[in-house]
Amino acid sequence: MAIRVAKQDDAGALAALSIEVWLHTYCRPGIPPVFAAYAQETFTPDNMAALIADKDQHLLVDGVDYAGQEGLRGYLRWSCPSKRPLPACPAAEIDTLYVRERHKGQGIGTTLLEASYADMRKAGHDAAFLVVNAENEEAVSYYLRKGFKTLGESWFEIEDGRYLNFVMQKEFGI
Repeated sequence: MAIRVAKQDDAGALAALSIEVWLHTYCRPGIPPVFAAYAQETFTPDNMAALIADKDQHLLVDGVDYAGQEGLRGYLRWSCPSKRPLPACPAAEIDTLYVRERHKGQGIGTTLLEASYADMRKAGHDAAFLVVNAENEEAVSYYLRKGFKTLGESWFEIEDGRYLNFVMQKEFGI
């Protein structure tokens, strides 16, 4: 397992990994057109390249040798958004933690989280928040096991749909 900072060459793989994980997580019964459009518009190589280039976005990737190249198995993105879902949220947010389904249970998510805490500590943060879909029981349970506490709720809106999210926080100290 090799955790490193994302580079521009990763943009295409990050886009593909994001679409795979997002659709698998949120479209279990089937893929409705609105969700397909959201994934295809949000997780593009250009959008991922822009995130990688943005000095206020921090992307860490897990890579493994695959056919003489590096294959990505997961990534974590954190930032310090100007708008937070709740007043009690700390400054740092874990925006995304995606691990391919076939690689879950191998410690990749934990290693990415630990690496992000180290980065956040270097930047002067002692806690982070994240927002997770309330129906994603696997993720909610995972974050609780990792020491996150629920702060409150927020909503994800897409077209006419509203989806309950939990806002969770983890204190990891300086």
